[in-house]
Amino acid sequence: MILDVAGVRSGYGRLTVLYDIDFRVDVGELVMLRGPNGAGKTTLLKTILGVLQARTGTISYRGKRVSHEPTHARFAAGISMAPEGRRIFSRLSVLENLMSGAYGIPKEDLAEQLDRVFTLFPVLGERRQQRGGSLSGGEQQMLAVGRALMSRPRLLAPGTVRSGAVGGGRRRVRLAGLERRRPGLRAEEGPHGGADRRRPWVESSGRGLKTELGGSTP
Repeated sequence: MILDVAGVRSGYGRLTVLYDIDFRVDVGELVMLRGPNGAGKTTLLKTILGVLQARTGTISYRGKRVSHEPTHARFAAGISMAPEGRRIFSRLSVLENLMSGAYGIPKEDLAEQLDRVFTLFPVLGERRQQRGGSLSGGEQQMLAVGRALMSRPRLLAPGTVRSGAVGGGRRRVRLAGLERRRPGLRAEEGPHGGADRRRPWVESSGRGLKTELGGSTP
């Protein structure tokens, strides 16, 4: 198990957004957070990353409780996020954007990590000297994910993305456990272009975001 969230409540000021969230992410697993705007998906990611502190409950990462660890410590331990809305450095080149995400990577390993990102997103390799702001929206999203991958995370939390496969424009956030027993990164795609349907999810229930997990999904 790479992430264990138990009984977590979180929010902003006096406003509680998350109520008693319970879920786990295993090695190589993909867990989806589903719900409309304002349900608490981004709030949950911010709480996992330490941008917001959990008011109650615990967050454990790779068996260690990190509920009170600062954000930079969680990042250094292997938790990374590709933020909503891309948020790249538009005036920097693709290569400079990627290098900005290589926190804690030894210099001798940078070339290898860049090759991995360029293998995953070949268009970034082709346009490495091009300004990030000149890329298309989809390419900028690739750049944001590639930048997050430069730190070699064991847990990657892509920000909110729209999924055309979900009726009514419902938004999804995907939280992916990337640690593997063998080296390398393997992309997994389910029958609808998202997570494997056998994987669990956390879904909005109207009062912020609550857990709707009881095992595997059908």
